[in-house]
Amino acid sequence: MKNTLIALSLLLASCQTQTAGNIKLLGGVRDFQDSSDWEQTDDQTNVLGIGLDLAGKDGFGPEIGYTYSQDVSYDDTYVNRKVNDTKSRVSEIYLGLRKNYMVNDWWQVSFSGGMSSLNVETSVNLSYSGDTATDRGRAYAPYINIGTSVFVIDNLFIGIEYRHNFLNEDVDIFILDPELDCDMYLLSIGFSF
Repeated sequence: MKNTLIALSLLLASCQTQTAGNIKLLGGVRDFQDSSDWEQTDDQTNVLGIGLDLAGKDGFGPEIGYTYSQDVSYDDTYVNRKVNDTKSRVSEIYLGLRKNYMVNDWWQVSFSGGMSSLNVETSVNLSYSGDTATDRGRAYAPYINIGTSVFVIDNLFIGIEYRHNFLNEDVDIFILDPELDCDMYLLSIGFSF
């Protein structure tokens, strides 16, 4: 996977792109497909992120971005241990290629795909000792993204996006091996420059 990410980076560096681009803020939900291994923290309802692409309003170019999500569960068990709470956090850096289409003067549709590097951290507050145990892992996964935006004034837009990380690569977290196959449903607000 690392070699694929490096090859994609070299491809992006060699692309001739427009000088116009888009920057956006993202917010939404991350839903892990393998909810049994993620146990209580499979729906991370507070995804925040930022994205930048150089595809212009109606063009093709590279994109890069960052998302962060977390979930807290107050169920009393995690991996057969008594706990006060369980916290999972996922930070993702993505790099890919994007195509934007202007349907008319105010409506844009976009498609993109590339590679993500996902860092996962899970912490459990053990009720029998009061200690907190933390484990971390990293995985690489390809993604696809589709979205639509409406330009409300000049270069300011709002939109919705769907992203799917579709490689079922396991991450070793405690005794579990949760897969990072997930969906994200996002709202975006941004500016085209």
